[in-house]
Amino acid sequence: MDFSTWDLFTDIPAHMKEAFDIVHIRAIASAVRNNEVQTIVQNLLGLLKPGGYLQWDEQDSSTLEGRVVSQSTDTNSSMKSLVAVQRALQAGHGTHWDWLHDLPSTLEKANCEIIVRDVFSPSPELGRAWADNLLTVCMGVIDRMPERDIPLPKAPDLPESISRKSYAKLVQEAAVESTKGSWMGMNQVVIVVKKLG
Repeated sequence: MDFSTWDLFTDIPAHMKEAFDIVHIRAIASAVRNNEVQTIVQNLLGLLKPGGYLQWDEQDSSTLEGRVVSQSTDTNSSMKSLVAVQRALQAGHGTHWDWLHDLPSTLEKANCEIIVRDVFSPSPELGRAWADNLLTVCMGVIDRMPERDIPLPKAPDLPESISRKSYAKLVQEAAVESTKGSWMGMNQVVIVVKKLG
């Protein structure tokens, strides 16, 4: 087995062209800007032999939601505020989800047969696992946040602005809420296609 790195937005290295029977990709939504997924699709399919399979797993952040179990936190939920901030930050960075919702059609147009197309909703039984996973991601974002305040659009559950310090505080408050049953989750999308020809 060999390991190497490759920038998905550059030409496919010669030794990797049509070299694989199966390619499994997951969680690369952060690389998609302004719904431009064509280069990614072309390069992933370029790795496959004819008749090969591509499995693509992605979290659909357009379905990100916060849930609370206690009525006392429902009106002033840090978890719901964190979800609203995440959505606002994604929109501000050109992260849109039309490409993911259109991915089966995009792959069919690229000469693929859809084998599996599933959407899995977050289940309450896994609420704590979801919260822990997504809060860990949010904690990783803290150091990337600017120290200065970033104004946010006026919307329910959104503060007027967010900074590194206020974001860190919001994540910590949401983590405390999660110990009382509040959680956030989003749909998982799984698509498996066969490359034709």
